[in-house]
Amino acid sequence: MEVDQQWKNLFDKDILKESVNIIALYITMYELLEDTLISRPKDFFTVLEYEERAKQQYEEHVLSLYDKTACPGIASKNKELIASLLWFMKMEAIDDEDIQVFANLRTVRNEMTHQMLHAFAEGGSKYLIQLMELYKLFCKIERWWILEMEVPIGDEFPPDKEIKEEDVMSGNMIILNAIIDILSNDSNANYKEVCEAIGVPVK
Repeated sequence: MEVDQQWKNLFDKDILKESVNIIALYITMYELLEDTLISRPKDFFTVLEYEERAKQQYEEHVLSLYDKTACPGIASKNKELIASLLWFMKMEAIDDEDIQVFANLRTVRNEMTHQMLHAFAEGGSKYLIQLMELYKLFCKIERWWILEMEVPIGDEFPPDKEIKEEDVMSGNMIILNAIIDILSNDSNANYKEVCEAIGVPVK
């Protein structure tokens, strides 16, 4: 990128504002995805178990899957994260390609957080494709979790009712979708809709 464009990206008010929005949303969404990857299986094996038994279950079914060579691009010290990714793959929620996508998205996140001024100089629009990839992967995991883990043991849906995957939305997906809509369209239409649906007054 030309130096002149980098300076413009840093000091043009509109460009910088857009970059701040995109980069902040990307980092937020990444952290939410990583937390989801780790916490979902951990909660599943610990929520109804005594502490010692829960720890044993989690270690047996999740942490035992850890393989430091299985996720290129993710440092081997991230044991819980790698083991959780492999658990989701074992459960057929994700595949090898998804793990590679996640590793690439993690690299982008690290670049943003450790070289933030450089990210602003490059311009937030550079990261729009990765942002959408991040949202797509997050939705894939959330939908799988709801359909495969929550629906079978819950009573929210009648057993004979057909549930379309594209209609499944978690609370976090609704919030992120509204935020993306607001930032991309400079509109708060979804914000008002969500607030009205949950009974929150909108000024």
